[in-house]
Amino acid sequence: MHAAERRQYEALLRQGRWFGDLPEELQDAILDRSTVRSYARGAMIVLQGSSPEALFAVLGGQVAIERWATPDQPVLIDVAAPGTWFGEVALLLHTTNAAEVKTDLEAEARTDARILALPLAAYEDLIEERPSHYRWFARLALERYDMCLRSETESRVLSAEELLTARLADLADTKHHHGLWDRSTVLELTQTDVAALTGLSRQTVNAELHRLEQLGLVELAFRQIRVADVEKLRAQVGSANGEHRRDRSAASR
Repeated sequence: MHAAERRQYEALLRQGRWFGDLPEELQDAILDRSTVRSYARGAMIVLQGSSPEALFAVLGGQVAIERWATPDQPVLIDVAAPGTWFGEVALLLHTTNAAEVKTDLEAEARTDARILALPLAAYEDLIEERPSHYRWFARLALERYDMCLRSETESRVLSAEELLTARLADLADTKHHHGLWDRSTVLELTQTDVAALTGLSRQTVNAELHRLEQLGLVELAFRQIRVADVEKLRAQVGSANGEHRRDRSAASR
């Protein structure tokens, strides 16, 4: 990539907590060994079940991250915005003797998109040269795992109202992880997207989003949801859970 282009993308990626926390030498090594690719809307970036190819970061546009639950049913996991990294799990699991390791997600350009790609071979060279770098890449996967574990737990116990609130907070946290930290954040999502991401009906999502808007926790616009204060939104779930815990405690006495 050209020097001016590199400075632009470097500034974008450094806003994210993961890349921004990396040692400067590792940041430079990743950028030195990466290429920038352009994808038209609808183009496939990663096909689920394919061999690991690279670690990717969104530089421009949006990418739909999905996983096929059945041969006929894809499930939307995330709408990745600029600064978002994906593809790390397959790279971490890959070894020279692990031909059976396949990518666990599918990524499709939702709009025209620019993508940074650190090839598998370049990633392995970085780890070979300095094994301690592995911990930084593992951190990327483990932070995502932590969020998935929380989501799995919450999906079993929360009401539809609480689940939507928790998912919006998770999405805002994810965007903060990959971009500038601020109490407010704008999610480039439609209500249909939110329904797909939560497993709730479109009607339930519409009703709950308007309830949150009345509480001043979100603002709704065309294809956008602005979370006014992520901490207050997360506390809304915690306060509801706290009421439930107090109710159970009182009932047990």
